[in-house]
Amino acid sequence: MHIEGLSSTQKTKLTVVDFNGNVAMSHELSANSSSCNLNIASLHAGNYMLKVDTNGEVVTKQFVKE
Repeated sequence: MHIEGLSSTQKTKLTVVDFNGNVAMSHELSANSSSCNLNIASLHAGNYMLKVDTNGEVVTKQFVKE
């Protein structure tokens, strides 16, 4: 999964959570990264939430792994 448009001036934490609330994976980016490739191949098929936390501001997006 390719993610773009991240803040390049602050640290960003990406967290993938399943719908039971379990953290499936987590990745922290350095302050100079504005995009990321997140390898979701190990996830089981299903619905997930991607949480993007930048300096305490959280954006959450739903996605489906097929």
